[in-house]
Amino acid sequence: MKKILYLFLLLVLFASCSRDEKVQKTKAKVENFTIEPSYNQATVKGTASPSHDKINLRIICQSLSSNARLGFELGKFSKVNIQSVLTGLIPATTYTYRLEAYTPQSVALLDTGRFSTKHLTKPTVTTRSVSNITTTTASSGGNVTDLGDVSLLARGVCWNTSPSPTVSNSHTNEGGDLGDFASSITGLTPGVTYYVRAYAKNSVGTSYGNQVTFTSGSTTPTVNTSDVTSITSNSAVCGGNVTTSGGAPVTARGLCWGTSFNPSTSNSHNTIGQGTGVFSGSMTGLASNTTYHVRAYATNSKGTAYGQDVVFTTTSALPTVTTGTVSDISYESAKCTGNVTNTGGANVTLRGICWGTTSNPTTSNSSYSSGSGTGSFTGYLNRLTPGTTYYIRAFATNNYGTAYGEQRTITTLPIPTGAISGQFTVSSGHKVFFSRGNLQYTTTGSHTVYGGGTASGTWRFASTQFDYLGDANSSASSTYTGWIDLFGWGTSGWSSGATAYQPYATSSDTTAYCPGGSTGNNLTGTYARADWGIYNAISNGGNQPNRWRTLTGPEWNYLLYTRSASSWGGVSNARFAKVKVNGVNGLLLFPDSFTPPSGVSAPAYINNQSSPSSWSGATSYTTSQFNLLQNAGCVFLPTAGYRSGTSITANGGCYWASTYYSAMPYRANGLYVLNNRADVTYFRRRNGLSVRLVQDAN
Repeated sequence: MKKILYLFLLLVLFASCSRDEKVQKTKAKVENFTIEPSYNQATVKGTASPSHDKINLRIICQSLSSNARLGFELGKFSKVNIQSVLTGLIPATTYTYRLEAYTPQSVALLDTGRFSTKHLTKPTVTTRSVSNITTTTASSGGNVTDLGDVSLLARGVCWNTSPSPTVSNSHTNEGGDLGDFASSITGLTPGVTYYVRAYAKNSVGTSYGNQVTFTSGSTTPTVNTSDVTSITSNSAVCGGNVTTSGGAPVTARGLCWGTSFNPSTSNSHNTIGQGTGVFSGSMTGLASNTTYHVRAYATNSKGTAYGQDVVFTTTSALPTVTTGTVSDISYESAKCTGNVTNTGGANVTLRGICWGTTSNPTTSNSSYSSGSGTGSFTGYLNRLTPGTTYYIRAFATNNYGTAYGEQRTITTLPIPTGAISGQFTVSSGHKVFFSRGNLQYTTTGSHTVYGGGTASGTWRFASTQFDYLGDANSSASSTYTGWIDLFGWGTSGWSSGATAYQPYATSSDTTAYCPGGSTGNNLTGTYARADWGIYNAISNGGNQPNRWRTLTGPEWNYLLYTRSASSWGGVSNARFAKVKVNGVNGLLLFPDSFTPPSGVSAPAYINNQSSPSSWSGATSYTTSQFNLLQNAGCVFLPTAGYRSGTSITANGGCYWASTYYSAMPYRANGLYVLNNRADVTYFRRRNGLSVRLVQDAN
């Protein structure tokens, strides 16, 4: 079998050589033969000679990588200049070739060799610098310097906030062509750094140019104002949202507010941090019941931007009131000022002063109203208890409620030693305390007198208001060591120029009882020391001179018939009544401010000068009942009678005044009390009458 195959190959080789020799006889050849490959084809060129229309020219190419063979007819030798394109080649492939001349009968090998097709390439492009930069746009472009062996599909620029942008990011498409092109970059965010590259695309792929960077222009931030919440009379909560920085750092953000549209940071404002995002804060120090405008703001290097104007109204609030100074502090009264500085957004309908004996008094305690509205005012504290600590506040009321000022503390003057707590008005605006009993004297002991020094004897008030000495006064003399309580007029013990001036004087000479030796002098002014309470220290009445005095005639009158007083028993301005206390007849005086004690009935004949017809018709009080009345400030003047010389008349109550009776100069004023009488009259100065001293309360 092998021998047969060998003989066959020899026959083929012989036949082939036989054909070549036939073509070779024509001396066919191709000169200047070249192959110019591209990426999928190649151009062959050459010069064929001699011209022979029976000889054909062909080239056979075979891939070294795949052994694939391609044959191409190049034409006849009659075509002197050969130029033909070999198509269907594979890019980046090396081929071997055989250039053959042939006829139907023979083949001649003219040339062999190799060539390689080119690799496919992408375009080549460069990036143009960026110009015309604004907050949202810029200009750039590029230059396609090489198409890359295939036609261009697209070109443009692409950009992003990260390096090496691609066409998967924002980009333009300026069409496909070689050379320069321009592109507009749009949709930028202010103040942001961008990366830009030109690109060019063919069927092989996309090429990118060099990367350039730029930063978009800055502007003011963008900020929104949120709703206002938590609105009170003086504060509210609001906020905002800085959605963009404007391309520059937000160095401040917050709220600004005012009473006019579109407030700015030149109005009231606060600062709530920096940067973008949501924020919230409080507006304080607002006026109550007031309409406000608020805007969020944000500031960067380009300026300040504001959110929308939002309107809100604060709620009404309590007024603002301050407590002023307390002055004119007395035993049962004082004066205090106040000032309403802000209405709280609603009308101040009431203002004044309130007080009590416990801290932080309110209008449910004692109070004094002093009008309405704003401004300064004065309040008067009355019916105070002597020697008591009080807490005081100014107040102001609107429809939202009552506000109070600062608290002040005072202590009223204490009740004088030896005095009854009640206060009695004895002339317009002038009040007094009464002593706790009628004045009494003994020649024993000594006491301090007005002007310095001492005098013999001792002065005191009776141990009870209904106590009197009666017949003991008939023993009055310089040697009598017992107590007496009926005295001639002006017999304080001061040598006033009268011949009878000692407390125990019993002279029946009326002219002897004239201070300064004149009938026209009162126990006041120059001759005030002739008043028992002025000249002498009362042992159980403070034990100092010049603390007590005797009422004048007009003062006794005012006390009984003119002063304003409380009501009792259905009687307005209840001032006096004739009563019995522990079986003693006398005149009961009610203080100006009087609260009847529980369990004690009002007496009959209040303010009735001429009743009862007899003392048996007078209301009678026990000692315990009277003690309740005394604790409520009542004064009792017993009908202790009077003395003439050394004779005692136990009829009625007679009490000296410090003024003389001008119509009858040797007489002086005094209070006279009988069952059917209570008035101010006149008495002979030589008579011994009761003395009930008073102490000024203001």
